[in-house]
Amino acid sequence: MQYAKKQLIGRGWQNTRVSPCATHHLRDGKPLYAKRFVRILPFHAPGLAPARLGDQAFHILPNGKPAYLERFDRTFGFYENLAAVNDGRDWFHIHPDGAPAYAERHSWCGNFQGERCVVYKHGRYYHIGPDGRSPYREKYAYVGDFREGCAVVTGADGLCGHILADGTPAHPYRYRNLGVYHKGYACAQDETGWTHIDRTGTPIYKTRYSSVEPFYNGRALAQTFADKTLVINQLGDAVVVIKDPAPAAPANNVSERYRQFHELSSDMVGYWKTFTIAAAVKLNVPGQLPVADAAMASRFGKSAASIRLLLRALAQMHIAANTNGVWQLTSKGALLLSKGDFSLAAAAVVWGEFADGGADAWADALSGKNNADFFAAISRDIAKVERTQKMLAAYANNDYEFLADMLPLDNVRHLLDAGGGCGTVARMIARKWQNLNITILDRADVLSLFDDWGNFGRRITKLDRDIFLDWQTGADAVLLARVLHDWNDQKAALILTKANLALPLGGKLFVVEADGETTEAMVSLHLLTVGGGRQRTRQEYQALMTENGFSFVEHRYMNPSVSLLIGEKIK
Repeated sequence: MQYAKKQLIGRGWQNTRVSPCATHHLRDGKPLYAKRFVRILPFHAPGLAPARLGDQAFHILPNGKPAYLERFDRTFGFYENLAAVNDGRDWFHIHPDGAPAYAERHSWCGNFQGERCVVYKHGRYYHIGPDGRSPYREKYAYVGDFREGCAVVTGADGLCGHILADGTPAHPYRYRNLGVYHKGYACAQDETGWTHIDRTGTPIYKTRYSSVEPFYNGRALAQTFADKTLVINQLGDAVVVIKDPAPAAPANNVSERYRQFHELSSDMVGYWKTFTIAAAVKLNVPGQLPVADAAMASRFGKSAASIRLLLRALAQMHIAANTNGVWQLTSKGALLLSKGDFSLAAAAVVWGEFADGGADAWADALSGKNNADFFAAISRDIAKVERTQKMLAAYANNDYEFLADMLPLDNVRHLLDAGGGCGTVARMIARKWQNLNITILDRADVLSLFDDWGNFGRRITKLDRDIFLDWQTGADAVLLARVLHDWNDQKAALILTKANLALPLGGKLFVVEADGETTEAMVSLHLLTVGGGRQRTRQEYQALMTENGFSFVEHRYMNPSVSLLIGEKIK
């Protein structure tokens, strides 16, 4: 008998039997059991379904009764007789009786497929077997599920390959992007475009496309670099042309000139969006929504007409929407509410203040005339300091979700978070590493915003120091999270010198930064304007480290835009 379909009955979820001998449960809507659950997923072999009752998660039998006594924070379906669970801190797998399948614990784990499962720990992905052990020693930036005996793995350099179940390479070739095998062929992207490769890892035809899909019965969908959509055979030849776009209009065409004219004009006044969002936050418009059109006058008085115009502009940016005569925030717009870890309300005001500086500051910075110190300038206004720190905290909460898991802190007892702001990152790390003491080094005006609430047994302390002067403290490891990009090469080198002096030989250095090759150039222009800094390439950060007493140990991807560089003091 199968149990696969979910049905919303009353105020809770039920699994509904869909086997031929139980179809009457679908017709008359009668539930299989009386209990109502907050959340329930489909039944999987061996006949158990993940369910949540209140704040407890477990698996249930077809009669709705718990399959075991244990309770978890999250539970997922059984695959190959093992289910992934989270106990509120760690991830692992359990047997159908609720017992752990192995002793090891992970930061995240997936589902078993082909007696292999993807897991994540200490910033690395790899596979384990049903006994919890990895069949190989390598760790990767990312790994995928096994299919047709192979899995895609991504190395620290961003290149992809295929491995077999024991971890050995399926072939010697590596690609920029790679898909799983499907009926003996995999989609692969090299320096010139997308193709299909066979089991030996070699392309099966010479043509390259802007995108390809897997083969089905010897045919695959492909798109050329001229946006022509084709169906190709295994020789790479087109057998059907599905879409052949008309050639682009010549540059001297009047309609094309008209489009380019207004596109360039729109780029010139891009700051209008910045000012619109900043004004909305300063006037607390997001906090006053929802509001009906009929109530605009009573809510905003004489400003009602102007606020309605503001809301129309926010709607064009998909920040607000008018539904049936009621203005309300979209999910994107909700990020402008003043509360919450991911609030961008403070950032909207800060960026609005930057925009007010005009183009002269950018021109001066580009010509080498600007030696501004943004942080020193705002330190005289505690309100600006607070807004800036709230902005930086929101970006940290969004971008550093896995930082604590990725940091190799097993043998570290004291971490110095230099330029650590008001403690957002330190708190993330302290939650994960409960035997770690952390010192936040920053300016006095910034540290005054650090709240001692929930200070993890006083394991986080503050150190009022100028980052360019002697730190006068020691630590086992130093963290520089988005610090070096604020400064030019000379000042970045000075910061690394101070970090070196604070560490013993063999002490760890953790640098968190975006790769300048993958981020927008305008980000670097902004950094250049406010402090003379810029986004550097990974190789440039490595060079700075090696030039200032550190050996480069490892690079780890945190997410598509942020990386962790690990160094060690050697002199």
